[in-house]
Amino acid sequence: MFLLLLLLSHVMTIYGQEDHVIPKNLPSSWDYRNHGPVHPSIHQAGCPSCSWVSGTIVLEARMARVSEVYRPYSIQGLMNCLERVCIGGTTYTAWAHVRRNMYMAHRDHQPYVKKECGGVCLCGSVNDTHPNMMEDQFAFVGPSVIPKTFEEKLEALLEGPLAATIYRGRHAVTILGWTENRAWISQESLGPKFGNFKDGTERIRFNSTNGLAIAKNGRYPAIFYDYNRANAFFKTESSKVRTISGDGGEISVGLAKNRCARMGVKCRGVITEGNTTKLVEEFAASQLSDDQRMRRYDDESGTDEPVSTEPDDSDRDEKAEETVIRNPFSSEVYSFQRKTQLVFYLKHDHSGRWIGIKFRKGIPFNTKTVRDKINASPFFFSEGRFISYHYPDYQLYHNLLVPLSHTTTGEEVWELKECNLHSPHSGKSWVETVSKPRGILSSAPTNTSDHSQMFDIKLNGAWKLYKSGSDDLQPVAYDNRHSLFIITEISNTRYLEGILRWNARQLVFVTTGQVIDSEFGLSEDLFSFGVKEMEMVPRSCLLKGPTRWLGTKAYLNKMVVKKREGTERWTFEYGEL
Repeated sequence: MFLLLLLLSHVMTIYGQEDHVIPKNLPSSWDYRNHGPVHPSIHQAGCPSCSWVSGTIVLEARMARVSEVYRPYSIQGLMNCLERVCIGGTTYTAWAHVRRNMYMAHRDHQPYVKKECGGVCLCGSVNDTHPNMMEDQFAFVGPSVIPKTFEEKLEALLEGPLAATIYRGRHAVTILGWTENRAWISQESLGPKFGNFKDGTERIRFNSTNGLAIAKNGRYPAIFYDYNRANAFFKTESSKVRTISGDGGEISVGLAKNRCARMGVKCRGVITEGNTTKLVEEFAASQLSDDQRMRRYDDESGTDEPVSTEPDDSDRDEKAEETVIRNPFSSEVYSFQRKTQLVFYLKHDHSGRWIGIKFRKGIPFNTKTVRDKINASPFFFSEGRFISYHYPDYQLYHNLLVPLSHTTTGEEVWELKECNLHSPHSGKSWVETVSKPRGILSSAPTNTSDHSQMFDIKLNGAWKLYKSGSDDLQPVAYDNRHSLFIITEISNTRYLEGILRWNARQLVFVTTGQVIDSEFGLSEDLFSFGVKEMEMVPRSCLLKGPTRWLGTKAYLNKMVVKKREGTERWTFEYGEL
């Protein structure tokens, strides 16, 4: 009788009551390999590395989709950097490591050797031995996400593979999709010829023991586009990543979009021509004049409408931003995607004047103050630098416009001191209420002269928020209830220091992927582009360059820099061009 019950229990586990059915609003079958690049299956051999294999494959594919730039990652390099070569682990440990370091070596630079590397296991980010494949990818890694329901698991697979564990958590696999016969497509780490399909994959029925485990623990790393680097967006997105051969091997068409995003007014959009994407300025350059290159051609009527190169503040949300253009010298049809740049204007609090640009022999040279915003100069952020939108080959260095450096040394990066962080949606600002052993963070009506509303912030990458005037640099942290606070004393309370990142004018809490909301708590959802209610504005800030502070001589309409700590405050105002 006992054996019969045990057998029945086993049968119910395999054919159990969780009879997963593919929802009608989703494809009857899905294989992500048909929609984006996927790292080929490898043979882990006697090296216990299945978690690092699956973690790398899932991260690689999802980074490629969001950034639209495919780069093959090195599994061996990841193990080296983790100092866990052929030692088991978890996929989310791998993703957390990459989230902190944002480094992956190229697959061919550090090939998988199926064994302990012996001697010194070099980590490229530490030993500076291999280029960083994430450098060209305008994206960053957020938290590990486990979709709650079966349907959410399937929906997640539309955006990239999942990592899952089977055999009671003892083995990690990569889930690429599902079949019409209600089975997972699972890529193993047993070589490219493994399985009945001889492609490194097997099929795992939804309601089998391993299938139910996948439905329960399948996960992926949240990947966010890095607007801190690009500060621009396109209203339409590519449906998949397409790769072409280039000097550096396989590259994605998305590189053109990323380049365009950082070019200010010099690039108004990109054109997809076959399997390649070009900047508008490069399109048919040998055949078209400058005026023709900036024209939008109507496919049906054959008429053309000039695309203005002048700044345009009009609201484009009402129109579709993808159209069809036709080269008048050929019959081919091309897809055009228009770029919108996120810009800001700097306003001097005391005088109410704005920053403009002065010229010497027609070249941007210095800054000045102007009375009206219409005459002010828009800038955009990129890796902590202030770059001129109209003259994107120049950046603000102290009070001068200097040629833009294509490598950031830190000397061009601006910091914001004693800054008020303001939410236009709620009309409130971040404030600290002092208590022991922590200072509670909350919202209060904006008072730019209140020192409890002043914080030191950065603009570049991931950074820690500090309370202004703190001698011991107390960072913002959060506890297991996701309460935000300033550390004022060492205590036994468990907490994590908060790592923040500007992204499309929102403050993202990188560890959890959530956003600081308009009431200055953590949002329920992960970061999403274009949520106006979540935007934060730096107000009444001291602007600090590498060695000096930005100030004015308003009565002379001049900009100056000061060696001593600044007292003049600036407010950012946002715009879109």
